[in-house]
Amino acid sequence: MENQVKPTPVSTHTPAEKTAFSILHTTGPMTRDEIKELACLKFSAPLVMQSFCHTAAYPKPVDVKTHQTLPGFIGERVTPKADEVYRSLNFDRIEGYAERGW
Repeated sequence: MENQVKPTPVSTHTPAEKTAFSILHTTGPMTRDEIKELACLKFSAPLVMQSFCHTAAYPKPVDVKTHQTLPGFIGERVTPKADEVYRSLNFDRIEGYAERGW
């Protein structure tokens, strides 16, 4: 029983440590507005990922514009360490749209 976790007393504040932040894309403008409403200036997590999973297969013209502008918006809010991972995850997706004329 040496490795047993001790309970945290009720009066103790223990902030959660975030190691990843994932944004599941439903509508980019809604995601952007929600982040602004939360006054999110920077993500402190070392990994930030923006998914275009809901609009990637058959994007409408408004989705194409969002796919082009949302990565920059999110990218402005990531830490330098997360920025490298974030941009590499989204680069191939956006380049694929450009090649298809979307």
